[in-house]
Amino acid sequence: LIHRSLFYGRGRLDVASQAGANDLGEFRASGLPADSYMVCVNATASSYQRRHRLTYPTTCFPGVTDPSAAQWVSLGPGEERKLAFHLAPVPGVRISGSVANASARTSVSIRRTDPPGFPPISGPPVTWDEKTSSFDILAVSSGDYLITANQYGGSGQNLRAMRTIHAGTEDIRDVNLALRGGP
Repeated sequence: LIHRSLFYGRGRLDVASQAGANDLGEFRASGLPADSYMVCVNATASSYQRRHRLTYPTTCFPGVTDPSAAQWVSLGPGEERKLAFHLAPVPGVRISGSVANASARTSVSIRRTDPPGFPPISGPPVTWDEKTSSFDILAVSSGDYLITANQYGGSGQNLRAMRTIHAGTEDIRDVNLALRGGP
């Protein structure tokens, strides 16, 4: 659940609450103050679905995959609302690449960065091959993403590389990241 808040006098969207679903796909967020919320659902595709390049896009109430088209849900004090979502897998793309200067302590992650101002959403799992310093991400839905490689050094020096990617309908190969030190 996402709500509007003020941060240093500027409006922004923040995650108000997160809830996991039970085996029936039901979820409950309790203890929320009266406010308006954007309710969005993320589902993780199974390994079988990812191998077949299927993914679930983030879906917001009333069933839209574009958060800017979502409807805000107003809750009064103590009010309870039931919302229904229909999630359907869609074709995704594959993103693959390599990380220069990588070691055994390197990790790669991906998170969605659009629409602007929307809280970041974790992307699908990343497969990391330590021997070849390469990564593979299956079944990425359309959108803008930030791919980050981190390497935590034993001497306290951390290395990082980041790259913004736009996923459309075609696979993205040869994404090259080079770890560098810095703040």
